[in-house]
Amino acid sequence: MLKGKSILEVKKGENIYTFSFEPGAHAGEIHDALHEMKAFVVNKIIEVQQASKPVNEPQPPVEEVK
Repeated sequence: MLKGKSILEVKKGENIYTFSFEPGAHAGEIHDALHEMKAFVVNKIIEVQQASKPVNEPQPPVEEVK
């Protein structure tokens, strides 16, 4: 079976980032999927920042992106 895919591609520096989806996907669903991916990345950044802070330094509360 052959399937067609639509692909969004962005080049940042030397890296190319792609997002593929079914050609008939609704724009709203694409937006929602990209938002979920962004939230995942932001939460990973927050985890790394919190893990790299010294233990005795007071840390302000951080809300997770949902």
